[in-house]
Amino acid sequence: MYTAKEISTLDWLSGGRVDLGVGVGWLREEFEALNVSWPRRGRRTDEYLEVLRTLWCDETSAFEGEFYSLAPCAMFPKPVQHPHPPFHIGGRATRL
Repeated sequence: MYTAKEISTLDWLSGGRVDLGVGVGWLREEFEALNVSWPRRGRRTDEYLEVLRTLWCDETSAFEGEFYSLAPCAMFPKPVQHPHPPFHIGGRATRL
């Protein structure tokens, strides 16, 4: 996953000064244009965050979920921050 690699590399290059802001999206039409379930967007985001965690924390990463599959692989460099850079989840809606 490119996002995991990019954030990890930025964390490594900055000496551990990266935070990751995450939002699930608010515009239903964007999800409809991509044929992606609007009501399941929160669960999809949670799953993607789990993929990031395994890539950042595990020596060998693998994931099998409802929305995403990751075959066994390794990603380096690992983030400087332990266990990983912090997530900041934005939004005002109730959790789905």
